[in-house]
Amino acid sequence: MEKPWKALELLISTIIVLILLTIAYLVIRPTTQNVSVLPTIEPLPTFGIPPEVRARIDTVADTSNARYLCPEFTDVGPIQLATCVDCIYYAVDKLHALSPTYVPPLVTTKLPGGGRMRPEVDVALTALFAAAQRQGLYPTVTSAYRSFSEQSFTFQAWVATEKRNQITEAQAIARAARYSARAGHSEHQLGTAVDINCSGCVAFDTNDPRNIALWAFFEKNAQDYGFVVSYPRGIEALTGYQYEPWHLRYIGADMAKQLYNMGYITGNGICLANFLRVEQQQ
Repeated sequence: MEKPWKALELLISTIIVLILLTIAYLVIRPTTQNVSVLPTIEPLPTFGIPPEVRARIDTVADTSNARYLCPEFTDVGPIQLATCVDCIYYAVDKLHALSPTYVPPLVTTKLPGGGRMRPEVDVALTALFAAAQRQGLYPTVTSAYRSFSEQSFTFQAWVATEKRNQITEAQAIARAARYSARAGHSEHQLGTAVDINCSGCVAFDTNDPRNIALWAFFEKNAQDYGFVVSYPRGIEALTGYQYEPWHLRYIGADMAKQLYNMGYITGNGICLANFLRVEQQQ
């Protein structure tokens, strides 16, 4: 009579394990929606900094803003790990990383799309969304805070998606790294970065006129609410990331307006990471 009970116990144990694995997946799964939908990959730069960008950089180089210019991108060098307790203004990039244990103060937003972010970011983003809605634009959060482990999962998911194109692991990593950060190197871990698209639009769809209109609104107005576009058009050779109009980072209205007034959004070589480093040294 014991064998049926043992079989039942084994079945129950198996079900419990499957439930726990499902819960674990839901906890660490990437918060980016439509992970199977690749962002549009622009052609890789064939030679350093494009001439039109170089011309804009040369113009800035003759001004007092020259110290904010980004050096040409390289991912070769030692990784510097952040030591800040509150890293809200930390200049995260491919050579400057956050600790795996860094977690900012977070709240769950009630904005469309949901997600977690710092409290001050939620307040500012709510105001920015309201401003967009007054213009007939309806944004939704695609992705907000991601933990170190969530970012690791997200990056590997993009690599796996790229490998469907029958390319090597190294090629898939190189392609994914143009639009997704490795764990520790993502602004999303700060709790101050959000990816946004229009309500009802496919995430990262650069051909949808509704997305285009929304992102254009952000490029012109986000600074008034404390946000900047982390990776403007034309400066991938400086940041290592292609143009991402959907990716906003909160740095506060004063610094956001300062950066905007320097013309960073035109791709003049002034990039967010170097701007933050310079500002924190003053």
